[in-house]
Amino acid sequence: IFSPEPTRDTSHLARAVELIDGATESIDIAMYSFSDAGILDALGRARGRGVLVRFIFEPARDEAKAPAGPKSAQIEGKDIDVRFINKIMHHKFMIVDGPRTSAFSALGATLMTGSGNWSSSAATRYDENTVVLRGTPELALGFQREFNLLDCGCRDFGRELIQGRQRRFQSLHRLDVFLASFDLRPPLLPVG
Repeated sequence: IFSPEPTRDTSHLARAVELIDGATESIDIAMYSFSDAGILDALGRARGRGVLVRFIFEPARDEAKAPAGPKSAQIEGKDIDVRFINKIMHHKFMIVDGPRTSAFSALGATLMTGSGNWSSSAATRYDENTVVLRGTPELALGFQREFNLLDCGCRDFGRELIQGRQRRFQSLHRLDVFLASFDLRPPLLPVG
């Protein structure tokens, strides 16, 4: 899919909505910039169907510091875990029904990747490209491994938001919870 397109409805944004609406198990997203309301609504519908969604979002790092209505909070409002890393993350990809915990899932996974952010400008103004791939288990495994590596080093937007509020209001209560990472994350899958 090449951009610019005349309208959003013929762009990579509409294709992303179709893929999200077709998800049955999981969606993993690593996105540099995101502002499309149609995709946000589709993610909410996916969560409503019980699809597990993880979202690594570049702006979440800064939004956790000044959370007055940021996009990260809107995404989390759809019951989606938003995370960020402490360096610039410029990826733009989504894995639908991918190999989170089983390499066999790579056989049916759908991968969407390319240069375009999920924004109106990327769809209708800028020269961008987006590729949707199915039946490429090696690529699905490679992208899932990259996502899992990023996710293991991520910080949680919601936790940062809560911790910031606790510091500002000097909460009198403190709760420390310690969990091993293997209790929370699927194992990294080998590639190759």
